[in-house]
Amino acid sequence: MSDAIFHAGTQITLNEALTSGSGRTLLRLQEDRNLVLYKDGKPAWQAENAWSRGNILKVQGDGNVVLYDEADQPVWASGTDGNDGAYLAVQDDGNAVVYDKSGSPIWATNTGD
Repeated sequence: MSDAIFHAGTQITLNEALTSGSGRTLLRLQEDRNLVLYKDGKPAWQAENAWSRGNILKVQGDGNVVLYDEADQPVWASGTDGNDGAYLAVQDDGNAVVYDKSGSPIWATNTGD
């Protein structure tokens, strides 16, 4: 399979996930409102300070990936704003990466093989 690419406008809510092509890697917004990356079915990364507060994850047009709470306030972000055209890749190697429009990585979970 291949990595899954998610562009601006992509969003997930509770109990949804962005999944790599093979299904090996999942970036899931859990029912407990925590954003967790699973690799081979095991948690490998979680968004810092987000547990119990996340409501919707958005891949934004400014290049930022942001987790918002129920009041639409950000509780976690990739910090990649200012990169119009950037996209999120959930990769078969177990990593989630934000790439700028030229294909250079600008943020990652650093959980790949």
